[in-house]
Amino acid sequence: MFKKIEEAKFKLTDAGRPEAVKKQHGIGKLTARERIERLCDPGSFVEYGMLATPPEAETEAMRGLGAPADGVITGIAKIEGRPAAVSCTDYTVLGGSYGTVGMEKTYRLQDLALKHGIPTVSIGDGGGHRIQEGLDGRHFASGGTRDFFHLQARMSGWAPMVSAMMGPGFAAASNFAAQCDFISMVKGISTMGIAGPEIVKGAIGQEITKEELGGSRFHCKVTGMADLECESEDACFDAIRRFLSYLPTNAGQRAL
Repeated sequence: MFKKIEEAKFKLTDAGRPEAVKKQHGIGKLTARERIERLCDPGSFVEYGMLATPPEAETEAMRGLGAPADGVITGIAKIEGRPAAVSCTDYTVLGGSYGTVGMEKTYRLQDLALKHGIPTVSIGDGGGHRIQEGLDGRHFASGGTRDFFHLQARMSGWAPMVSAMMGPGFAAASNFAAQCDFISMVKGISTMGIAGPEIVKGAIGQEITKEELGGSRFHCKVTGMADLECESEDACFDAIRRFLSYLPTNAGQRAL
């Protein structure tokens, strides 16, 4: 039994998914697991929900597709010696979209951060709601999946919330990031918005590029939605560490 579990876990790591890793590196981006390793203190990340799978039986479109960890990696880690709740959407899994199970993992992480008073760091690289799981809105009807926005509102002023955009961040990723205290974006790669260019074209007939619609320069220099435009992913991680270093772990602690 233990051997089977270890084998199943290995297939979800970068070593067990070489083609997915190659594809992500091919577009000049780190994998979700590499990002977590770069951000967190060595060996400190404790993952949960690694073996979670999507509810394939619910829709024909999901059957046979597979979604390792349901497209989002979640866990508790240390950043510069202090605890943090870290999540990262995996672009190699159905474009980094949010499925019902993956969103439940994210909800649980936010809930744990709220209860224990630790910062959250969300790394975004994906396209929002997973279309393959349906458009009936049943699992999103409560508002941000089981009141995720309410959890963020309760976190505000209690413990820091950070978001880093490492690629496309349309729909859910942008909505969640907008509630955070600090948002960093990678120059020329990151985007934020309610919907992508193709949906905009379909809705109002206007053609627009991702960069014009919600690129890093637009949001950092014009709208103010994001706080810092970084030259690289590593620069983003450095900025997150620096931002968190200015603040106590939560409002119940003395200022640093």
